[in-house]
Amino acid sequence: MKLKIFITLILFSSSVFSTQVPEEWLGKSENKSLEGERAVDGAIDEILTLQKESLEEVTAQKSQKGKYFLGALVTSFGVSTSGSIGVLGLSGNATAQMIWAKDILPERPDPTAGLLSPFKPDIFINPGTPKEILIQKIDAISEVLVKSRKVQNEKAVKKNLLEAALNFQKTMDQMNINLAPRFRASGFAVVFGISATGRVSFGVVGGGVSVTMQWNFPKNQIKRRTTTHHDFLNKLENLANLVAEDISVSAQNLEKLANYKIQDIWVGLLFNVSGEVGVASISGQVGGYLIFTPDQEAKSIQKFSDKGEIPLAADSKFIKVARKKIRKGLDLAFRIGGHFAKRAQKHQDAKWKILLINANFSLGLSGNLGVATVGASPSIKVHFLNTNFAKDLL
Repeated sequence: MKLKIFITLILFSSSVFSTQVPEEWLGKSENKSLEGERAVDGAIDEILTLQKESLEEVTAQKSQKGKYFLGALVTSFGVSTSGSIGVLGLSGNATAQMIWAKDILPERPDPTAGLLSPFKPDIFINPGTPKEILIQKIDAISEVLVKSRKVQNEKAVKKNLLEAALNFQKTMDQMNINLAPRFRASGFAVVFGISATGRVSFGVVGGGVSVTMQWNFPKNQIKRRTTTHHDFLNKLENLANLVAEDISVSAQNLEKLANYKIQDIWVGLLFNVSGEVGVASISGQVGGYLIFTPDQEAKSIQKFSDKGEIPLAADSKFIKVARKKIRKGLDLAFRIGGHFAKRAQKHQDAKWKILLINANFSLGLSGNLGVATVGASPSIKVHFLNTNFAKDLL
């Protein structure tokens, strides 16, 4: 049996950052630029055509006796702060990623390899996850961290990670989610920062080692709380329900595509020590993600209020932004994400096809949303999945 290896290639070219995106894409204007979009279309099409041809040529020449073969390739597009788009080089944040895969056996990608997620959490937790399983997973993670020499005290990191996991499990099990919108909050992934001494900090990212834990909310299940509903959980619950409504409203304007549908949307959050929680802004570090997925059972026509405000993170402080502005930004995110999906639809006639599209966006403090530039961390991720690909992946 052949060993499947999935390789992510980051390509670099001298023509990087040569085509300007419309100012609307950067959240700097509300005016659509058809001329600018046509120029971007041409640049994206040229890159994708070259990569598809290269993939076909490389895989046609592979040795039949080899143990390894190319199973997947990632095309990463980057947009500079000045608005120029091109193939992302060796560093920086991707504006959009297109994941190529082969639609025939035996070279079909395994979804457990992490291709269908923006990142693969280190630990999945649910109400039934026993303590013994958590200990096994944490022991394995701790051993790797110590061997990497980034963490010195293995005993401390095991103790602190287990405590964090059990607290996370207990807290999330008390969370009630509004299941009415077309897009519902289906999960929550939180990042725990780990210091060299093994200390574990909730929702801290940047400059060190981190471990991500993910919780999937059970559908159509409202539980009675058996513990005190503390302030942080109340704020997270409220934020999840408000954002779910806003995503549901904006998604109604998404143009239907023949081959691609939204798989899920990841909204980055920032927490502070006082228990405040808000959507991460351009300047805020992401400490966790609320995950939203389409709800096929929801009513197609619903009315949601646009009253109230959503907290945005500005460093360690939180400001309020009107929901109408948030929805305008989300409208733009769906339109630009769909724009990349349209370009991908032109490449459905070969063995290599684009399986997944990740479109990344950053949120400004005024509520405007634009594509994530190389210099700004993405706070909202929209993922499109190819529905005409191998059906057992969907």
